[in-house]
Amino acid sequence: MKKEKKTAKAENQHLSEREKARAASFQVMSDDLRKQGYRQYSLAVGIDTANKLALGMMLPVFALSMALYVMHNPESGVGFRSLSDSLLFVGGLLLLTVLHELVHGVTWSFFSENGMKDMEFGILRDSLTPYCTCLRPLKKAGYITGALMPLVLTGIVPTVIGILTGSFLLVLIGSVMITSAAGDILIVFTLLKHKSDSQDQIICDLPVQAGCMLFER
Repeated sequence: MKKEKKTAKAENQHLSEREKARAASFQVMSDDLRKQGYRQYSLAVGIDTANKLALGMMLPVFALSMALYVMHNPESGVGFRSLSDSLLFVGGLLLLTVLHELVHGVTWSFFSENGMKDMEFGILRDSLTPYCTCLRPLKKAGYITGALMPLVLTGIVPTVIGILTGSFLLVLIGSVMITSAAGDILIVFTLLKHKSDSQDQIICDLPVQAGCMLFER
């Protein structure tokens, strides 16, 4: 028991003040839901597992995207034609990475009690990665919709547009963004894998980890 308390304390020291406040608020919300009769299940997703999934998706996603691109645009070239293409590629990825998190927030806001006020955006200090987290519980369908919408809008849509218009740059950017949604896909898969007969389920983002907490009764 003492060892567990020391471990929790050590982990808490690595959190920013903002993260500590979010974790405390999450604990209050969890306690309240349990008092209402909800059971909770942590569906945390390991970053290493998400990265492995992204690596595993990379080859088939790129192979399929490029095959469709070449089939639909047999006369178009494959590769960057100039330095400006390389710069547009990097700039496009940065823009869509930020947009990915914004899409999470905007989509979830339609299902959340206080709209965008329930969304919190930030940047992870260790990896300098943007993030969006919803501070309020959501119904299962709304949570899944918000989790997967960036995959559709920043990954699949640009890829399809690139294939149809013959833009190698768009196909490449879209393919990268599809693989970057591996964590979101893993979270949804983990959530759907949870078998339950309960018709009363609500989901909330974990405060400082990748994944979500499922509450049901």
